[in-house]
Amino acid sequence: MPSSQIIPKKQVIVLGAGVVGLTTALKIQLQGPYSVTIIADIIPSDPKSIRYTSRWAGAHHVYNPINETKQHEYEKETFEVMWKLSSPGSDAEESFLRVTQTEYFYVEREKPDPLEQMPNYKPLPKDQLPPGCLSGCSFTTVTIDTPIYLNYLLMRFLANGGRVLRGSVMHVNQVLEGGTRLFSGGSPHDPLPDAVINCTGIGARFLGGVEDKAVYPIRGQTVLIRAPWVRFGRTETLSADGALTYIIPRHSSDVIVGGTRAADDWYPRPRPETTMDILARGLKLCPELAPPDIRAVREPTIEDLLRHKVGEGCGLRPARKGGLRLELEWKDGKQSLEEPGDEGAGIEKGNRGATLNDRRWREHVTSKTILSDNAKKTSEPAYRKLPLISGIIIPFSLLLSIPGLTGHWYVRTDGAGLILETRKNTTLLDASMGISLVCGVLANACLVVRFSERNVKAMTLLCIFWLTIHDLINILVVTIFGLEHRFDDGFTYGQPFWLTVCSTIASTSTNIALISDYKHTKEFQFKGSGLTQKQRSLMIAIIILLSYLALGSLVQAIMLEITFIEALYFSVVSIETIGFGDIHPTSTSTRIFTVVYVSIGILNLALTVALSREALLEEAAVSFQTRITALRTRVSHERMRYRWKNAIRKRLQAQGAPVWVPHDNLAQNHKNNVDSHRLTAAYLKSLPRTLFHTLQTHLLPVSRQEGTHLYRPRPRRLNIEALSQMQINSAAEEAGVTMLDLQLFISPSQAPEQNTAPPICDASPRHRWLGKRYSWFPFTRSPTTSNDELADLEEDITTASQMQEAGGEDCAIQDEDLSKSIAHEERSAFAARLVLAWILFIAFWMVGSLIFMETEGWGFGTSVYFCFVSFTTVGYGELSPQTPAGRAIFVAWALVGVGTMTILLSILSDAYSRRYKAIIKTDLPPILPQLASNKATLFPTISSSTLAHHPLPYEVLQQARILHDLVQKYKSAKLDDQQAPTSWIPAWSRTISQPDDEQALRQFCTQIEGGFELPEFVFLY
Repeated sequence: MPSSQIIPKKQVIVLGAGVVGLTTALKIQLQGPYSVTIIADIIPSDPKSIRYTSRWAGAHHVYNPINETKQHEYEKETFEVMWKLSSPGSDAEESFLRVTQTEYFYVEREKPDPLEQMPNYKPLPKDQLPPGCLSGCSFTTVTIDTPIYLNYLLMRFLANGGRVLRGSVMHVNQVLEGGTRLFSGGSPHDPLPDAVINCTGIGARFLGGVEDKAVYPIRGQTVLIRAPWVRFGRTETLSADGALTYIIPRHSSDVIVGGTRAADDWYPRPRPETTMDILARGLKLCPELAPPDIRAVREPTIEDLLRHKVGEGCGLRPARKGGLRLELEWKDGKQSLEEPGDEGAGIEKGNRGATLNDRRWREHVTSKTILSDNAKKTSEPAYRKLPLISGIIIPFSLLLSIPGLTGHWYVRTDGAGLILETRKNTTLLDASMGISLVCGVLANACLVVRFSERNVKAMTLLCIFWLTIHDLINILVVTIFGLEHRFDDGFTYGQPFWLTVCSTIASTSTNIALISDYKHTKEFQFKGSGLTQKQRSLMIAIIILLSYLALGSLVQAIMLEITFIEALYFSVVSIETIGFGDIHPTSTSTRIFTVVYVSIGILNLALTVALSREALLEEAAVSFQTRITALRTRVSHERMRYRWKNAIRKRLQAQGAPVWVPHDNLAQNHKNNVDSHRLTAAYLKSLPRTLFHTLQTHLLPVSRQEGTHLYRPRPRRLNIEALSQMQINSAAEEAGVTMLDLQLFISPSQAPEQNTAPPICDASPRHRWLGKRYSWFPFTRSPTTSNDELADLEEDITTASQMQEAGGEDCAIQDEDLSKSIAHEERSAFAARLVLAWILFIAFWMVGSLIFMETEGWGFGTSVYFCFVSFTTVGYGELSPQTPAGRAIFVAWALVGVGTMTILLSILSDAYSRRYKAIIKTDLPPILPQLASNKATLFPTISSSTLAHHPLPYEVLQQARILHDLVQKYKSAKLDDQQAPTSWIPAWSRTISQPDDEQALRQFCTQIEGGFELPEFVFLY
């Protein structure tokens, strides 16, 4: 790659536009070559909502009393940053206010107190403390005017080239797989994200792929009072559970009075009784809240504060059981950082989410996985099949190795398989199997730690190490034991021997899978464990199930006085409801235990099978979504090609230039750039399409050829050279195509200069035009918007509507084709799942038949019948494995085989259910056609053309939009008359003094364009 070529910036998406999300996005921009996009449902400029807590935060910087956690480090870093930002002359000076803070504590404080590290710290003497107060101190800190600070962060982020897209994210995979392409303002050619950072706060509880149920809300309510004479902070801590009252002045002369801490309280509006309680506590703590002239003549009251109340609000602080969570996960080859649960201290710890202590971000996100030119693209899946295979097999290895330590390896049996005599295991054999079992336990523990995303590389290497020792010991012991007892002396190998062989095979397979995964996964330390959240749940369920089997088998062996192998076989047959009947409980105690044990075991088995199905369907869904995304991209390119060619064709025809010209250099390009065999392959590949368009040209009417014939013969091309650079740019703007998209349609030599405008979404020209006009609207609209600008916008809308009409037919045709293609892809995906389930089922059926035919001496047909009876859990009992090898193999085979059968039946039942519902689906009731025939009489038809050109709908929408803006402006601000910015409000609307008054709104409506009545529901807004 030439050194002069610019390396594309790595893409980072931040979910959430609160103070943590904005700070995180801004800090990442400043740390390296990143292109950062914020995706949020609510942004700082929106009307107040309980879902957006940052605006109502009583924000000042006071250290948390716990000083031995990472949170204290984050708080210290954030305070240093905010102290610099609050310095005189700083760009953010107006967002901060340096004040003297006084703290009163009615509870004991831990020593050493972190507050001692605050500037100008000074403990208060006892005579300066209120009655009942145990201690107090004063220091210098900063308070934050959160609305101004949020806008400061947002403006800096946008000025640095960031983007803010409005949208709701239901699942993390929605962003990992689709990036910004799925949201208004994105482009179909936006690169997929290299990293996704979750800063959704309380949203982490519901966000799919995270669903952190440890996150819960702590509802807080505050009151905003206009008190410019208060320039100090004051807080009293009333109890150890965090109940406090605080007075926090802002730079804007307002004062925040709070607060409340109500865990798991989701009420979305301020409670009046809570407001009165806050004001009463605030007045008691700080009588200076009342105006000085009132305090000079009498004791202030709550009514004095209510006269100066600017507003009240509430928000849900995100808290988390277990403390702050700051984790890095790999999802589908991309890094996902999750950081919920700051307990409403996003301001105090806000910079920790961005700098990540300047270690984790640089270690993980700025690692060579993202920045290296030689690294694979981050679209490479991080979820791999080999770790899943390892996680399923290794518990079987541990379970099957227990009998090797507890049972007899060499036994003499009769012809029916009954043990007549045993030989005691040697001491060396027992010691070797004990060491092997310990190595297996350690390997399982390492794999569990790896699946929890902790030290993935180190745990994998340790697991390989312990499994290697385990396998070497088992292989040596089994080989030596087999060679020593190869002679016929009337004894044979017992069940523990064969189970040890099975355990060795399972552990060796696991070891090979781990080594292969480690060897073939590039940059293994950054690729995660390789399991999704559902796959992790499956691994946990398997471990629980096998542990339950081991424990129950041990109890059954003691109570039924049978060997562990027989008890394990009995437990598997019981919880799978096969019930051959060859082993059964005999006493009352064993029957009671079996009832309880089997009931719980069936539930565990059902859970494991269900999670197995979900994991398989998740993989199928990801594959299906990938194909759908590729299909939508292809259709999107065809739409853009059509619109762009139409725009170019209109301009060429307008100036009388030929539309199509011969492609003179086609042969030379093919000669220089394509080998002869590749040219032949390309010709053969395009031959069906060429024949199709030839037939289409001769068979279809001329009126339809123009609308569907998107491809011209290859020797001809558009006469782009006849147009100027300005005309090409205008055509691209009209078609909604960026200069980057033009590279798909024309050769590089014909491409115009790169357009640096922000990418626009893939939609119709109308949507693209309006989207570009409105995408920056919340950030650039001025209070002095004139009527001329509104007229320009109306003209743009009219132009966009005309362009939509020009290309609507093609869009409708391709939408229909897209729907058919998606339906075809869905049928193909279902067929693939069904075929895979059948293959697994038949493979287990036939393999099991061959195995039991050999171990039990049955015929092939008998073995097939026995496997089917076992698969379906019918278990008639006339056939059952009796040999030690047969029962040992049946334990593992039955667990996997019944699960495979269940998955197949679930897919077949789903298909049968769909077909059955389609068959019995009835048409409309007889009365509905009669009502439809009378529709013309009841509801006269309005011509679509008349409605489209009538000005009334647009005027109503325009007036409604202005009304909405005015109401929101007054409801959010509620300023005094002399301070309200009325210069931009039309004269006929300045008569409204209290927009919450219904009568005032009705009077306002009568003054617009001669007056009109609004429906009742408007006043319920």
